[in-house]
Amino acid sequence: MAENKSRFERALDWLNTPTDARIRREQKGLLINQSEYSYLNQAVMGYNTQSGYFDHKKLAELGDGTGNSAVIACLQVLATAFAEPSLLVSSRNSEGDYERDMNHPLVQLFRRPNPYMTQQLLANYIVTSLNANGDSFIYMNRNNRGQVVELVPLMPHLVEAKGNENELITHYQYQPQGGVQGEDSVKILKKDMIHLRQNVDPNNMRRGLAPLRGVLREIAGDEAAGQYTAALLHNMAIPGVILSPRDDAMGGPTREEAEAISEMYKEKFGGKNRGAPMVLSGAMNVEVVSFSPDQMKLAELRRIPEERVAAVLGVPAVLAGLGAGLDAATFNNTKELREFFTESKLVPMWTMVAQEMTHQLLRPEFNGNDNQYCEFDVSNVRALADDKDNLYKRMNTAVQGGWVTIGEARKVVGLEADDRHDVYLRPLNMIQVTEDGSPLLNDSEPATDNNNDE
Repeated sequence: MAENKSRFERALDWLNTPTDARIRREQKGLLINQSEYSYLNQAVMGYNTQSGYFDHKKLAELGDGTGNSAVIACLQVLATAFAEPSLLVSSRNSEGDYERDMNHPLVQLFRRPNPYMTQQLLANYIVTSLNANGDSFIYMNRNNRGQVVELVPLMPHLVEAKGNENELITHYQYQPQGGVQGEDSVKILKKDMIHLRQNVDPNNMRRGLAPLRGVLREIAGDEAAGQYTAALLHNMAIPGVILSPRDDAMGGPTREEAEAISEMYKEKFGGKNRGAPMVLSGAMNVEVVSFSPDQMKLAELRRIPEERVAAVLGVPAVLAGLGAGLDAATFNNTKELREFFTESKLVPMWTMVAQEMTHQLLRPEFNGNDNQYCEFDVSNVRALADDKDNLYKRMNTAVQGGWVTIGEARKVVGLEADDRHDVYLRPLNMIQVTEDGSPLLNDSEPATDNNNDE
């Protein structure tokens, strides 16, 4: 049937084929054409540009980058903070007032998505998957009556979104065993999948764009620095050296003697004999041929990747406990950074996830109307709550200023108030005046004789 397709149809098939599979089919092997691979990914990943090419095999060893310690620290902060508020269903009544339903069937389902997960664990999966892979896939398991009774998260790298020239996404292919596409894959209908995306991948419009893809090069450098440090410490911080005789009048050692000296040096300073004394038969010069840890400035080398990782994930380095932010950390700026992190990173993510839950779960599966929508209850988020001391100070200033009643102030701080508190406190040394400066002693002018006669 392929030979009967027109040139335009073949071009559409080529465009609809996933990028990685198209590259593998065209190259027919592990070797990837440098120019094409760079062209396809330079706008996405940032490391294959005209300035140089980064070996894709090194990137394959890193995977999605979640094995890096700095990435794990940032993802833990994201996951813990994102799971703090609860999902609820809100609606607007005919009078325009907002009502929150804490017992809606969707809210109850989200509290216990499946027998093996809680709402917090599902929220952790969502935010981690979005930042590490760009996508989050949640399968909606139904009962015999077609009702959604379970929410089951799927690993993003095992799911592939499928579509055609008429529709962007028609269904999903899931490989539970991680095998080759088509061998043991399961077809999942679009109506049975909640697909959350963070941004859009320019190379595949059906998938999201993972922030970590842009810092894989920095993560690779951080891993190399960590391996170098571990190897150096394993060798008692002894770098590579050159042993050369001080007096070369006799022609120096033979090849066999040089090999014997080298083996003796490695035996004395390696393995279980690290640090053992060594006595050479002749005078030798010991020259270090590698940089010392101080010369390499390993601390600075590792902080650059930490800064980049924290930046792309939107987590202040000080909140993740990274050295890149601890130097300038104080109690005050840590509190301000937590508020900034919550408002700039978490609030948009809560809004995005809640909107997708509204359109993909609430309205199609729970018969939600246009006045109903999902939202996260951010009123209990500690970083967004008003500080009690500042709140009391502001209301005390307002009462003393005479423009807020005692009852209004008590209500704002959460205390009970009745009619006895509906009074203003104003100093006796202050009087009311009009715009021209004349005193306004009474609210109404005294009645004149003419008015009395009338």
